[in-house]
Amino acid sequence: MTRGNQRELARQKNQKKQAEQNKGKKMEGNSFQKQKETFRTSGAYDRWYEGRRLWAAVTVSIRNSTRNIWIMMKAPNDVKREIINLLLAYAFAIKHHCRNERGINYDDLNALLPPNFRLQYNSNETAANNLPLALAQEMQLRLLQYQADGALESTTFGLLNGTISSLVENLTAFERIGTTPIPLAYNIHLKQVITLYCLALPPQLAGNVGWWVVPVTSIAVFVFFGTDSIATEIENPFGYDANDL
Repeated sequence: MTRGNQRELARQKNQKKQAEQNKGKKMEGNSFQKQKETFRTSGAYDRWYEGRRLWAAVTVSIRNSTRNIWIMMKAPNDVKREIINLLLAYAFAIKHHCRNERGINYDDLNALLPPNFRLQYNSNETAANNLPLALAQEMQLRLLQYQADGALESTTFGLLNGTISSLVENLTAFERIGTTPIPLAYNIHLKQVITLYCLALPPQLAGNVGWWVVPVTSIAVFVFFGTDSIATEIENPFGYDANDL
């Protein structure tokens, strides 16, 4: 083998090695970008899923309490319906509270709140800032009165009182989701990184795919920005959109 052939083989080997190194760098860059986007999406979905799980817990608590009140409480049906309506109103109150909607003048609450509670609520500025807590306090006071009147046994009272505490815990978890958004700086930085990545993608692909770089880049832009838009949509699960809770 002549020296010219040896030099040519060495040059081809170096080119192949350089191409493999460049390919590895591209794959690392793609992997890093995917990891950031996955973290963004999974974080937003975790918030949405936790909100859905909390709604299920509230539903279970209200259903169990309704059954226990109706079966175990020794009182007229009208009295039972009144406390059950307060439980149902609590669920609607959570919805309005998470949406930062104050007051009690809503169609889903009008038929559930008793008149005496309306008067107390309108005269209490502290309660007006948190309707679910005001309802929890009202329910507990009524249960204490029912127990004192002999309409509610101590065991049943303890069970229902524990349910109210559980509902308040769920409310606090809802507030944590609503008042702890994904940091704005992180969202801005991620959008900047996606934009820079999509702008830098065509020069990397042009030498390998030719004119196919246009549709390939378009697909990449659609995937990355679409995923980011999905995360933005579901990170706050308490809005008015079809995807919200």
